[in-house]
Amino acid sequence: MMRALPKLGTGLLALVISLANLAPTSLAAQAESADYPVRVTLIQNPSTDLTYARDVAPIIQDNCLKCHREGSVAPMALETYEDVRRYASRISHRVVRRQMPPWPIDRDVGVTEFKNDPSLTDEEIRTIADWVDAGGPMGDPADLPEPIDWPDAREWEFQSDLGPPDMMLQSPLYNVIANGMDAWPTPITPLEDVIIAGDNITQDRWIKAVAVRPHSNEARFVF
Repeated sequence: MMRALPKLGTGLLALVISLANLAPTSLAAQAESADYPVRVTLIQNPSTDLTYARDVAPIIQDNCLKCHREGSVAPMALETYEDVRRYASRISHRVVRRQMPPWPIDRDVGVTEFKNDPSLTDEEIRTIADWVDAGGPMGDPADLPEPIDWPDAREWEFQSDLGPPDMMLQSPLYNVIANGMDAWPTPITPLEDVIIAGDNITQDRWIKAVAVRPHSNEARFVF
């Protein structure tokens, strides 16, 4: 569901150019009520001894915190037990339907296996859903995984490996209608009008990496 906002801030697109010459419901109930087939193998006797610290926190850390941490692009942080417990039923609802992590491919047609596929496994989905159904117990804090030293969310992605962007483009302002449907704008703007840094590239180059950052986090999508 999109929160009513009159305007979406300007976005920044950075091209890092290579400088080479080129109320919780059960998992079964959620799966049965989904709007489309949900590929999760249901089990008759779900585990009831799952804990956040031992079983759920590693899944959240490995699959969610890249976006769901303070200062990043997601609408809420999921860095602590309190964070995850607050949104537990929503998290279960989304992961059972494979809406989170976002990877909207058709799993029955064409290529279905991709490098760096962010999808959760069936076992990970069952773990989260069963943990929520069990009331979301914390468990022993000693079982928590070692925290990840995340890069500053204000830095460009890939910056630690590739350095700062060789070129930055700024998209034109786009107005979002309050309470409107999802929109995917395709502005047609001359390249020279959107380059804000790196216009000294005088010969063809291969693009090595692309990173996208919002101008601000004031406009949010929430679930």
